[in-house]
Amino acid sequence: MNLAVDLLIILAVWRWADWRNWRKYHASMLFATMMCLLYNVMALTDDYFLWKMVPSYFSYTVEEIIHCFILLPGTALLFLSTWPQGWRRQIKHLLKWIIIYIIGEIILSYFEGIQYFNGWRLGYSFLFNCVMFPGILLHYKKPHLAYPLFFLVTLWGVWYFKIPLGS
Repeated sequence: MNLAVDLLIILAVWRWADWRNWRKYHASMLFATMMCLLYNVMALTDDYFLWKMVPSYFSYTVEEIIHCFILLPGTALLFLSTWPQGWRRQIKHLLKWIIIYIIGEIILSYFEGIQYFNGWRLGYSFLFNCVMFPGILLHYKKPHLAYPLFFLVTLWGVWYFKIPLGS
């Protein structure tokens, strides 16, 4: 199932992202990659996952490489390069992406393509998406604010979910 979702995301990015101006979004694409890698380092260090994709074709490592280096930066590119004018359209755009991602996760969950651990639930994924997409946008517009904010959000998540850091 993960492979099908991966391919859908890749096709959507290929079809609708603004590839001519990808350099404009590059730093925010790397920001998304960095956040993904940070989660994986924290989760793998003490084998303390909150969520874990269940590989459907590739190994877990390959799936995460695809996720961190292709899917999330591609999502950031597509999300940012289609950002509309006007606050009403912007709110709709933001909600559309949050809904797309949560529906995708509901489908993955139904087909056992994702597992939850250590108190994580689908509701937390919804809240995560409500932070992730505005965070990518914030990074694009004001990166100097995005880094300290995401540092604080990460610290809160470590505290709230009791994530061990190199015990």
